[in-house]
This record gives sequence, C-alpha cells and structure tokens, in this order.
Amino acid sequence: MKLYKYSIPAGESRTVNARGRFIRGMAGNERYQLQLEGKSVTDFETGIAMEVADYFQSFRLINPTAETLVIEVAVSDYPVDDNRLVAHLTAEGLLQVVTSGGSSRTISQVAVLPGVAKQLLANDTARLKAALAFQMTGRLGADNTVTAAVGFPVALGGVWNDNNTSELWILSTAGGTVDIIEEAK
Repeated sequence: MKLYKYSIPAGESRTVNARGRFIRGMAGNERYQLQLEGKSVTDFETGIAMEVADYFQSFRLINPTAETLVIEVAVSDYPVDDNRLVAHLTAEGLLQVVTSGGSSRTISQVAVLPGVAKQLLANDTARLKAALAFQMTGRLGADNTVTAAVGFPVALGGVWNDNNTSELWILSTAGGTVDIIEEAK
C-alpha cells in the first residue's frame, strides 16, 4: 500500500502514476472526482473504495469545487481496510467528527475598548479549538449582550481554552487586549 496526498486547486486535476487494483479515499473534506486510467470519471470521497479486475497504471484526482482541496488516497494491489469514523457536516454544521488535528493556525490580538462588547471569535465550523490569553479583566458572553455584571468572569493573565465553533464576546470596563490562537481544519 502507498499513500498519495495532494493539494489540488479549484477546478484543476492531478494525474498520479501509481500501479494498483484498489484505491481508497483516506482524507479530504469535500467530495471530489476520480478517473482510473482508461475508465470514466466517478464521484469519490473519504471512506469510499474501489477495486478493479485489471491493474491500473495511473489515476487522476479532479477537484470540481470552488476551493482548494487536500486529498489523500491509498493505492494497493489488495483491499485496504480503514476503520476510522467518517462523517459529514449538515448544512447547519450540527455534526462534526474530526479524526486528526487541524491543518492551519491563526494568531491574532484583539483590542477591547472600555465598556464596549467586542467579538473575540466568530461563528466558524472549521475551527477545532482556540486559546485566548487576557491582558485585562472582563466577562465573556455568547453574544453582544454580555455586560459588566452578566457573563463568565476572566482575570488579568487568565487563559480560556475554547473547543466550540460558535462566537465568543467580551466586555471589559477597563479595556485591554486579548491574544488568540485558533486551530482549524
């Protein structure tokens, strides 16, 4: 078995010279297309596998989406089992199963004015987790209705680890800054 992992820009394809009789989608967040040598194009995605009677010498991965996809497939002469859990998000992002860590990080610093609610994290279903370090005291809330009296208290020098994809707000009577690092798929 050999693994092949490629980043394929939107609307483009990648031909891979690899011999085998079996191919399995191992990683990727979106549906893509596969064309085995001499065969027609078919839809393919993580968790799907295909075995053919005769060996193929190459295959083509096709990205029909409007964004760059990172796709990983396994090619072998024999079937490859993959018992990892695979899931998809609903349109509302209600189900999310992640079997590996993130693929990108974002680091930022947010300035908070005294007495004004400020959004620290936006609603983002691609975010796996975030860590926030507070250079002020204040209160955290789920939206801009957070007040100096209502919200979860944070202290100067405190750290908040967030494993949620929804937004997060803060209000501080004195103001200050918040350092943030986010990990995303």
